[in-house]
Amino acid sequence: MKRTKKLIAATLCASMALSVCSCSKKFEGNVLDAADELGKNIVARNYKKIEKMASEGDEDLESLMELSSDAGEENNEALEKIASTLTYEVDEDSFEGDFIGKEGSIDVVFTYVDYEEALDDVELFEGIESFEALIDDCDDTVEVKITFEFENDGGSPVCTNIDEIEKLFPYAEEEFNFALPRTEYLGELTFLGDSYSAATNEYCDTHIISCEIPISEEGLALNWEYYYEISTDGTTYYTSSEMEPLDGKIIVDYYEMSFYIDDGEYTVTVYTADGTLLASASVTVTHTEVTPTPTPESPNSGNLYLGEDFVCPDGDSYQLPDTDLTVTLPAGFSFRDESDPYLFTILDGNYSIQRNLVVFAYNSLTGTANYIYTNYGKTFDSADDQADLQAATDMIAESMESQGYTTETYTQDVTVGDRTFTFYISESTVDGRQVYCAMGYIGDSDTCYTMVTYSHDADTMNETLNSISIP
Repeated sequence: MKRTKKLIAATLCASMALSVCSCSKKFEGNVLDAADELGKNIVARNYKKIEKMASEGDEDLESLMELSSDAGEENNEALEKIASTLTYEVDEDSFEGDFIGKEGSIDVVFTYVDYEEALDDVELFEGIESFEALIDDCDDTVEVKITFEFENDGGSPVCTNIDEIEKLFPYAEEEFNFALPRTEYLGELTFLGDSYSAATNEYCDTHIISCEIPISEEGLALNWEYYYEISTDGTTYYTSSEMEPLDGKIIVDYYEMSFYIDDGEYTVTVYTADGTLLASASVTVTHTEVTPTPTPESPNSGNLYLGEDFVCPDGDSYQLPDTDLTVTLPAGFSFRDESDPYLFTILDGNYSIQRNLVVFAYNSLTGTANYIYTNYGKTFDSADDQADLQAATDMIAESMESQGYTTETYTQDVTVGDRTFTFYISESTVDGRQVYCAMGYIGDSDTCYTMVTYSHDADTMNETLNSISIP
């Protein structure tokens, strides 16, 4: 009988142990499932479902997980972008629990983008797209391990420390610096130039419309590629190529090198490269009235208004007035008078050049024209005046490109005595044919002329540029 009682007692103890062990194993499995579900809800930032799995709610956590601030829509989108990188993994081997299956804990490892590394040294963001691109390009991550604690509540584990979730959102109150509208970083558009009067907002007798817009120091962190348009009477007749600011300023320099800009009201409009309006202003252009002396009509009809300095030398050389320079024509060239059809064809409409023209020469064999005109107020060695030539050459290149040519611009120096004259050249090519335009200032310290050569032949152009000498 005693032996029977001992056997029954041992059996009961074994049964109880098996029952407790079974409960503990079941609780462990339930915790693993709960941890996985909790991880999913955290990544989805679904606070309502997290709260249902917790022993009690957490209002601070609920507010934090909304990732909403008063810093603006773009800032909230930035926070959402960082949160979208959050992932998790349950460490199943980390489970620890009591023997009877009442309490237990497990580690969940979370990772998200190292946003501080991704955004390092960026003081101002162009927009949410540039912010998101930096986040997408970053491979560095932050790893956070949270040990979640659970209690058995009627067979279901509930988490007792959801406040630990706050560790995953250290950026929730970050305020990133997104750019304001571009115009907020710009100063006033100001017209410039010796021929400009701020008092009347007018240019008089000008080859150029020039203006600048300063960019604030903070705005310099942005991309400021821009282009501009020149319009009059509601018609846009010039659009620049895309440009970069210079010395912290948006610069507009529109040139008509060969003649004064026609009278009228001109509007300068500046855009970002993607077409966002930056600034627009208008200016009036006038000129000094001169009563021209008409020359005889050319065979092509129409009038040339040549000044009193124009001559047609008898020989093949000519000394430029008030200088020690002589131009000697290369073989095949001849000086032409006012009746020459080529002179009319090339200079028709260029009244400023007509009035200041000194000599005109042409080579019929190579189709090369060479002419020289007085350029008052210029000097051959002035950096500012050289910049005018460069700008004019660039405009010629742009015009040729718009007609289907491929273009290249470069300079060529010609040394005469102790002076070096720099010629600015545009070379345009289409269907294997070249068109060259070279222009440069020549003269001495007191008198300046502009020499222009149009040619289809590089050798002839070079001969023309080297036709200047000091006897």
